[in-house]
Amino acid sequence: LFIEQLAAFAGEEGERVKLSGSISGVLHSRLDRLDLEERAVLERAAVLGRSFSLDAVLQLIPPPEREPAQARVFELVRRGLIQPDVSVPGDAFRFQHALIREAVYEAMPKALRADLHETVASQLADAGAAPAVVGFHLEHACLLRGELGLRDAELAARAGRLLQLAAEETLSRTDAPATISLLERARVLLPGDDPELPRDARDAATTEDEGAAV
Repeated sequence: LFIEQLAAFAGEEGERVKLSGSISGVLHSRLDRLDLEERAVLERAAVLGRSFSLDAVLQLIPPPEREPAQARVFELVRRGLIQPDVSVPGDAFRFQHALIREAVYEAMPKALRADLHETVASQLADAGAAPAVVGFHLEHACLLRGELGLRDAELAARAGRLLQLAAEETLSRTDAPATISLLERARVLLPGDDPELPRDARDAATTEDEGAAV
């Protein structure tokens, strides 16, 4: 990946470039040379995940800007930052490498990341997505705002309840590790004295799992 990205960087510069000490440095140098529209497309894609649909990205862009944004997607493919995802039906793409998605995501302002996660959560909820998926995006929005000193108790409660609901669904499938993880994430978001959360997520999941096995 390092050699591929360095070669792409050199090709974009049209001249010899100095070796960077890390893949992160090369990736950020490439991202800094994108125009605003290309950067906006990548940022929205990064919030969606490693793989994403073209429609999902465009839904996060104001309507007047969607047509030029769509053209930017194919420019990003040409640059080797993303590629078509043939494993998913429809117009789907994926980041060329997980580190590219990570570099884009980490370079975004936390406030923007939080806003986009909340918007994605709303769109997914309207589409009837699973509680775990909607809760994931609300959880990230909540945690990012917390890092900015913006505690949102209502948002935290919504995220926590969805993760709790997702835990109940995994518990019904006797998936104890997933249940424990979801309950512990819900505990971070919900008040410590919340009566609906089991006092010990690990014991609750193990007990239920053993009961189902019997």
